[in-house]
Amino acid sequence: MAVTTLADLMQRTGAPTLDRKIVDEVAIAAPLFNRLPGRVISGTTYRYMKRNSLPKIGPRPINAGVEAHKASYKSANAECYYYDGRIEVDKALIDADPEAKNLLMADEARATVRGTMYGLEQSLFYPEPGGAPCLRQTIGDYMAMSANPSITDETAWTAGGSSIWLLHVADDSLYNLWGNRKTVAFGPIDEESVIRPTGKLDANGNKEMGMMRAKVQHCSFWRGFVQKNVFAVGAILNENAANPLTDEMLADAVRMFPAAMRPNLIVMNTASCARLQKERAKLFTYRKGQGGQTAYVDTPTMWENVPILVTDGLIEDETPEKIEAFMSKNDYSAADLLDTSKITNPNKIA
Repeated sequence: MAVTTLADLMQRTGAPTLDRKIVDEVAIAAPLFNRLPGRVISGTTYRYMKRNSLPKIGPRPINAGVEAHKASYKSANAECYYYDGRIEVDKALIDADPEAKNLLMADEARATVRGTMYGLEQSLFYPEPGGAPCLRQTIGDYMAMSANPSITDETAWTAGGSSIWLLHVADDSLYNLWGNRKTVAFGPIDEESVIRPTGKLDANGNKEMGMMRAKVQHCSFWRGFVQKNVFAVGAILNENAANPLTDEMLADAVRMFPAAMRPNLIVMNTASCARLQKERAKLFTYRKGQGGQTAYVDTPTMWENVPILVTDGLIEDETPEKIEAFMSKNDYSAADLLDTSKITNPNKIA
């Protein structure tokens, strides 16, 4: 899958070495986002043709006119949205070890970019307030199915459970847009007075605010998203313990794609992956002399030579309320990265 990724684009647009290093180091936080193709544009809007069919060229008689061939498509506009954040480190901390100034700022930048990349990965699947369209909004008609056989209509999008995404990743079908001729960029390090809680409460029980001198750096970029081909995306919805993911289910989902645009990446969360692993283990047959052994298969990494990518950007309960709460977070704790209430380990310590 040779595509133009974020790392490639940062190299091409002349991003500083330290900026590229920081983004590369935190790529693990957003495995899908960093594998999607990317395209840098000069402005912040992009007009493209969204294909709904493929053209065919056939034979013609000699000395006859050439027939025009074109696909069915519609014109669409993609818009880049502005992301801007501040990285702040207490000046007193830097003054205590001036030689570590750049290390301290870089460490804070890594944490900020890691959280930002995690959020961008979420925004590929779920609508982000004021952000680019997500896969739920750009997926083509008839390209989704439910893991629950009793759900056969649009209620599948709000019925909860997990989703599994099948993608045809290519430079001409599904990609990120980066506007204003750059990708993720860091500004200069300045010194400013910033407002911070003092750690005390006022007479009304509200947090007291005070001023603090800090080293400040901005991280900013223009980012959009394009699904250019109707056959680039498919989804399985409502997967859960009662309706677990199976290889048969994946086979049914792949049937939604034309053979010429077979998905080349399957994306799911850790819970769906674990349920697929258990369903595969059930296919093991008991053999005489092997009683007492527990059937076990390796963690799924492939389906019919299609890679399986596991991400924390997909939640386990995709009801509208859960999605809204998930997307409204400004930072992430360990509990946010995994719904620990769903872990079925009998020895789990609360």
